[in-house]
Amino acid sequence: MTIEPRRIPACPDCSRPLEVLKSCGASSYFCNHCNELKGSARVREANPSLFSDAASGAGDPAGLNDSKEQH
Repeated sequence: MTIEPRRIPACPDCSRPLEVLKSCGASSYFCNHCNELKGSARVREANPSLFSDAASGAGDPAGLNDSKEQH
């Protein structure tokens, strides 16, 4: 079994890695360089390869959801 490296979305404004904040099933994105929260829609548009399931409205992007249990 191989573990894929975690893919981190980039800021739509400065292209630096975003901090992913999760609470109660929702994800927020904060850029430490710009010092502001980034809207989920803008983050999805700037990182289409990470959010391939975003068009269907299905939750977290691949590789970012830590809460899934493997059986």
